Amino acid sequence: MSKHSKEDLAFGVEGLDSLFPHSLSEETTLLIAGHPGAGKTTFATTICYKNASKGKPCLYLSFQENKEKLFSQMSKYGMNLKDLEEKKLLKFVRLPVVAGDEVIKMLSDIIGDAFKKFKPKIFVLDSATPISESLTSSVGRSIFQNFFYDLTKAIKGLVILVEELPLGMVALPNRDLEFVADVVILMKHEVMGSLLVRKMEIRKFRGAPLTIAELPFSIKEREGLIVFTPLKLENVPPIRKERKLKPPCKALERVIPNLYPGTSILLAVPPHARSLLYEVIPLIAITVLNDLRMGVISYRYSKNEILDYIRMASNYLGIPSEKGIKYIKFARGINPTAFSPEELLHLENYIIVKKRPDIVVFHSPEAVIMSSDSQTYYRLLYNQLLRLRSEGIITVRLTSVINEESFLRQATLAETVIRVNYAKKGSSVRYSEIGIEPELYVWQVGTEPKILSGNTLNECFREIRLNIKRKLSDLQRV
Repeated sequence: MSKHSKEDLAFGVEGLDSLFPHSLSEETTLLIAGHPGAGKTTFATTICYKNASKGKPCLYLSFQENKEKLFSQMSKYGMNLKDLEEKKLLKFVRLPVVAGDEVIKMLSDIIGDAFKKFKPKIFVLDSATPISESLTSSVGRSIFQNFFYDLTKAIKGLVILVEELPLGMVALPNRDLEFVADVVILMKHEVMGSLLVRKMEIRKFRGAPLTIAELPFSIKEREGLIVFTPLKLENVPPIRKERKLKPPCKALERVIPNLYPGTSILLAVPPHARSLLYEVIPLIAITVLNDLRMGVISYRYSKNEILDYIRMASNYLGIPSEKGIKYIKFARGINPTAFSPEELLHLENYIIVKKRPDIVVFHSPEAVIMSSDSQTYYRLLYNQLLRLRSEGIITVRLTSVINEESFLRQATLAETVIRVNYAKKGSSVRYSEIGIEPELYVWQVGTEPKILSGNTLNECFREIRLNIKRKLSDLQRV
């Protein structure tokens, strides 16, 4: 068994452990309070499981759950409690409900007996509410408070108390427990616009600087509790420059000279003039010419529709359609109105981390913007772009310009901005017969903005097809 130290104790939840590293020290009391169904038991069990898996035995006392039900439910979240029990690292005890102040003596006897045989370093009481409600005297409540205050010192470990909070209440009913606890976390869930939103409120954390009051979280099968925390900039590496990617034509190479893994690109088009030529084809060309693998997340089209567009773009470039599909790591259609912004971000990150593309295209993010609170959305987007940059994944946000404010806010977060506009072509004919031609506004960090239009664009697309033809020829020879 490993030597016990402050570094060994952890929440077991990546977001919290990165935000509060080494903050769960020995002799700490953690109070987890929340509404029914908010995830309190899952959170407490996660801490128990992750620390027990590292050799710190956990004693789990419960008034509400039976062992079979708890073990079965937690297995869905990737926690094999039965395995820990067999290794003598977990002991589960179902507590009887005892009325009045006698509950303290009952609890003391059960814990004392378990300590002699088991010697836990993590103690969970799920929940403390039945005890609080059964105490009939101020003396009993005082003994209850001191009991848990002394318990952390006795085991030289972590004591986790779970407390029920009635729906609609935000104040903790048992102020005695809040007083004795070193860390107080309130788990809440609420319905916002027909969507379930979960939030974790950090009310108290002795020994750790608090700058964030609330953290969104979700609970997923196979993964359990996921907490969304902002990244620290010092932990985000700079753009990786060991491999410079080549734009598909000389004109684009002149205006986008610094294309590296981790670069964030905003490609914006008019909502009334979306074009396969200027949206999809350059992305397919960059992918093929640089031997990349692309992932596509669309908020407008299904997987089959996405793949149809990929085939059309491949055919234009002279790539056999099924060969073009092989460059696609994944294609996923997501209805953004079915998820809260936090849940949507997690789903996207889960897909991307699992598939590991070189470049990921977010198609029609304006659909997310229109269905989300803008402040929440841009905060999450900022952190998502930082995370993907740290992973060396190129991001392309292929968006329609719904208004200038939305475009400018997205452009602020990008290293490269490409905006497609259309201008009148010619002036010697009647207005009704005047055609229009595209022009590309292009800007990249460290360069002056440029405009590509007319013959320059036509030559670019001819060059793209020629470069693709050469690439396919080279592949056939290999």
